[in-house]
Amino acid sequence: FMFVQGGILTVSNPKMALEAAREAFRQMGSEAKAEEFTRKIKSQDWYPLAKQSKLGLTEAGAGIKASDEFFFSNWTKTLWKGPSLLFRPFGKGAYEKAQSANPFKATERAAVAYLDTLRILKFQEMLDGPLKGKNFSENKKEFQDAADVINTLTGRASLGKLEAISQPLTKLVFSPRNWASQV
Repeated sequence: FMFVQGGILTVSNPKMALEAAREAFRQMGSEAKAEEFTRKIKSQDWYPLAKQSKLGLTEAGAGIKASDEFFFSNWTKTLWKGPSLLFRPFGKGAYEKAQSANPFKATERAAVAYLDTLRILKFQEMLDGPLKGKNFSENKKEFQDAADVINTLTGRASLGKLEAISQPLTKLVFSPRNWASQV
């Protein structure tokens, strides 16, 4: 995800990439930290502006419905359930701990954290640069274009006319938004 979806911003902005990597490792180990990150982001002054601009941020725990960042579906949960069953004889607590140590979920959290952090940092850079002092309602297209470029550079391109069928398309084609970004 660092070099496939976030490749351009990772290479061209090493400081942003380092900060995004720190956040990815922080959230990788804890669902609570991922939820805390989402709460923190939503409390920022610029968050409503990012949403109005259609910046492609993923909600913590949104899973496959909102996330094209990482291929994570029911089969990965099922795949992890097998090894975690080995802990059942040691009690319910051991089994639940094994379930929560799902490496697929941890990798998804890291991918979402990394790419969302890149998107946020680049959006903030735009707010401090070309969009500084501009009013959203008077410059809506500029804000949305900036968010669109950021989304495209991080594997979250718009699907254009196919947007209406994005959910079924995700089931047919692996990461259609990333494909659209590459095109």
